[in-house]
Amino acid sequence: MNREYEFQVVLEFKSLSQFKEAVKEHALLNGRDIRFRKNDKVRCRVVCKERKGKCKWVCFASKVGGSDCFRIKTLNGKHTCGRIYSGRLASSSWISKKIANNITYGGGTVLRDLILSIAKATYVKEWKRRMNQLKEINRDCYNKLFALDPKLWTKSHFTFLAKSDMLINNILKEES
Repeated sequence: MNREYEFQVVLEFKSLSQFKEAVKEHALLNGRDIRFRKNDKVRCRVVCKERKGKCKWVCFASKVGGSDCFRIKTLNGKHTCGRIYSGRLASSSWISKKIANNITYGGGTVLRDLILSIAKATYVKEWKRRMNQLKEINRDCYNKLFALDPKLWTKSHFTFLAKSDMLINNILKEES
């Protein structure tokens, strides 16, 4: 989810907790202070917790018929209040999830970027240097890549010579 995302009426969620997490994350990203009102097993009303009650933003979701999903049924426009920088909604569990995701994806991004740089390496010496970097970061990934024939996946081992000589092949066919 990003700051520009906008909720819409009839948007469905798998569960009430998924709805609450989405609204909470949206509020945190946009600097809004929200409050869950009329929050039970079948419905949830979220309102803006503006100090003077001037902001009329409301989002209401309830359970859909016989299914377990929840649907937004009421959505009252945009916030008219100012941005809040306290981050009261940012619980320790929410922060730890975000950090864990960033570490996982961040590490994954570093790993991905390193693997792409290995594949794009144009000299064998550069390929070896980057493979050694990979060995230090992630031994399992290094072992899997090292087991593959580098001629199949890295520029440093590609050959630009023709695999067959079409002219000779054609001449041999004509002579026989």
